[in-house]
Amino acid sequence: LAGEANQLLAAAADEAWLVVAGLPLRLK
Repeated sequence: LAGEANQLLAAAADEAWLVVAGLPLRLK
């Protein structure tokens, strides 16, 4: 269970980071 939760958290964090990193590009 802990491993699965960590995987989900890591995937969510990666996705969130990609969205945040892409915001400045969209704003330009």
